[in-house]
This record gives sequence, C-alpha cells and structure tokens, in this order.
Amino acid sequence: MKCLTVSSLSMVVVALVTAGCQSDAAGRDPLAVVRDSAGITIVENTSPDDSTNNVWWRIEGPEVSIGGIDAEEPYALYRVTDALRLNDGRIAVASSGSDDIRFFDSDGGHVRTSGRTGGGPGEYQNPNALFRGTGDSLLVGDATTRRVSVLDPAGQFVRVFNIGEAAVVPRIVGRFADGSLLAAPIVVTPGTTMGGSGDEITRPPFTLVRIDAGGAIADTLGEFPGAERIMRVEGSAGQITSISILIIPFAKSPTFAVHGDEVHVGAQDGPEIRVYGMDGGLRRIVRTGRTPDAITERHLDALFERQLAAMPDELRAERQAAGRNRDLPHGPFVPPYAEITTDLAGNLWVADYPDPTKPAGGWTIYDPEGRVLARLIVPERFRPFDIGEDWVLGGELDEFDIDHVRLYRIAK
Repeated sequence: MKCLTVSSLSMVVVALVTAGCQSDAAGRDPLAVVRDSAGITIVENTSPDDSTNNVWWRIEGPEVSIGGIDAEEPYALYRVTDALRLNDGRIAVASSGSDDIRFFDSDGGHVRTSGRTGGGPGEYQNPNALFRGTGDSLLVGDATTRRVSVLDPAGQFVRVFNIGEAAVVPRIVGRFADGSLLAAPIVVTPGTTMGGSGDEITRPPFTLVRIDAGGAIADTLGEFPGAERIMRVEGSAGQITSISILIIPFAKSPTFAVHGDEVHVGAQDGPEIRVYGMDGGLRRIVRTGRTPDAITERHLDALFERQLAAMPDELRAERQAAGRNRDLPHGPFVPPYAEITTDLAGNLWVADYPDPTKPAGGWTIYDPEGRVLARLIVPERFRPFDIGEDWVLGGELDEFDIDHVRLYRIAK
C-alpha cells in the first residue's frame, strides 16, 4: 500500500482486526464477541484505544474545501446544517443562514442555488436535513415549516409535503430504504415548580414515528428517553410569567442513525446502542465496552473554560467575573458517546463525547453487524455529514468560526 503524506488537517484511522469471537492472526484477544439472547443479537466489543498497536491508515486532505473568510457569493457559507455527495460527485449543501440549497461540482465549483427564505413552494425557513430520494432526487427537511421539499437531480423544485402535527416540531432524522422517513417529534413539557428552587433534572420521553411519502404518520417505533434538561417555571400570584429551559453540564441527549430498514438509537444511558427494525422490534444491542468516566470538578472547570473560550470578548469577561455556576445539577457520569451516524455501506460511526479533559475528534466505526472495525481521528471542529467507502464529507469551522464544507479521502 502506498503511504500518503499526512498534512496538518489529516485524519488518522486505526485498523482493528475483528473476527467474531475468534482471536486474530497475532493471537490477540478478540475485539468483538457476538451472541444471541432470546432472538436478539448482543455484540460485546472491547473498546479500542487510540494507542492500540495496529496498522495505521493515513489520509490527505481536504480534497475539496468550500467556504472561508475571503469567500464571495455563492461560496460564502453561513450556518451549514447538512451536506450530501450525490452519485455524480456533486455536493449539495443546506444552509439555515441563507435558507437555500447550494450545489457544487466535484471540484467545489458552484453549479446552482435552489430556494430562498419564505413559506412558498421551493422556499425554506430552516433547511436542516438532506436525504437521498428515489431516482437521484433530493429531500430537504425544514423543521420550522414542518415540510419536506423534493428536488429533482438537477436541483429543481418538484413538490412539497407537510409532516407531523401542529402541536409538535418534528425533526427528520433519517430515511428508510422503502422511502418512509423517521421523525423525532420535539415536545417541550414544562415542569411545575415555581421559581429557581428545587431544580431537578427532567427527561421527558418522546415517541419515534415513521412518516410515509405523503407526510402522514404511518407507524410508531416506540417511546424513548429524551434530552436531560432543567425546566424552570417562574411565576407570580399563581400565574406563570416565564419558562426557562436550562442545559445541564454533560447532559445526555438521544441520537439516531438510519440505514436500510433499521434505526440505531443511542440514549447515552450506558455504553451501548440499540438497533430496531421498522416495526419497532429490537434486533441488536451493540455494546462499546467503554467505561464511562465519573464527572469530577476537573471536568466541570474544563467545561466552563471551554464555554468561555467560545464566547465573544465582552460576554466572556462578564461570565468569567461571575464564575462557574456550582449549583447547577449534573449527572454522575460523562455520557459514553456523542453523535452516531451510518455510512453508505451500513457501518455505524460513533463519536467520542466531547470531554474537555481529553483530546477531541475521536470516532469508533462498527461494521453492519455491530463489531468494532476502526478508530478515526478527525480535525477538532469537523462534523461528518455524509460518508462513503473511501471519503467523508462534513462541515468544519476554521479559527475564525467561518463555515466550510470539506471532503476528505480515507485511504484503506
């Protein structure tokens, strides 16, 4: 295999040997053991370590980079929410900052822009998700308008349909092989305690639903735990005057990934991901083998410093003078992982939780059966959106917090 020079923005993958419950050729212990329990597959993985002595895959990149501080329209990007690499190599980029979908060729040259701000056909108010449709068509989810727009392969508007009900804001999180969509309704349920005393961490459950091609709810997949929050209700004379939703340190939040006829659900309650069929039946449990770290004062101080670093100068000085809020509750453990996604081959990608006491950018990849394959280190501010056999496309912020969409090659 030809070795490639690693640039400062390169990603590194550690190739890991897995063979069910068999040791590898070097006699090492297996990294995955697969067993059956009452018809449900249980995959017990050994958590790979970044220092594991295995073959290293090296890649060079980025191969394509769109955006930047000096970029002019239509290359200037603002609040990129999603991106897809189409079958012919073109790149589609969704931006909630400009409320449009921009198409670029395989070299990053602008081809066309579809849509604008508005509520009419072919218009958007928050295009937050892109999915491949039938026959190279493109689906655009818009959470604010509760709509899905269909674009033809050239990027021309074809039709639009509404999703969900007015009482919820459905977030489209995936598309099944039969064309139906998976949605996670976002429902805010305030607490009942007045004032700031007696704050408790709440985690209202929600129901995952499957939406058909016409936008109607076709089925429910089950109820799952939502995001950890503190919902503080302020009132006077028995009347509610305000409702505040506080995000706690190291909050657990559900994450999802769809491939084929399966949905992967990561509740972050423990080091495992559960895989369900379209009927809601549990098929597989993938256990990562990683032991969650207990939250210490060091974690909380490091998180506060990270939050300060992301603030504008004027706000940073004010928050720094006020100091860290030591009264805000938190859970006992750092969540065992962060975002999950799947690539085009059905491999599951699991991001390390952004623990401020550890290096950032780590991902673990599992094969379609749930056995650990590899470790991947990406640039710290890069988020994968679309992943193929030997490439990964995603959004990346530079040192000036300017949006880029970048394509990196993965050399196996």
